[in-house]
Amino acid sequence: MDQPNELPNHRAIQDPYTRSFLVSTNEPEDGFYEMGTWTDAYSLYIPNDEKLDETFYQKRKDYWEEFWYSWNDEDSNISYSV
Repeated sequence: MDQPNELPNHRAIQDPYTRSFLVSTNEPEDGFYEMGTWTDAYSLYIPNDEKLDETFYQKRKDYWEEFWYSWNDEDSNISYSV
């Protein structure tokens, strides 16, 4: 991937840890990036203005991983957690 100063000014892209999970620097849907996992078991979209926290991620070799991710959608006043 490109260097942070060459990338969009979105929190998800600018944070090195979060960027390490991103499939691409292109937004597949406006306002979101596709996040892959280190076990390659699944992917999901995360808001482009949020980042992941290393504290809430665990991985055991290539067969098990767990992360907690939550965000607030201020437009709809809804909180999400994964």
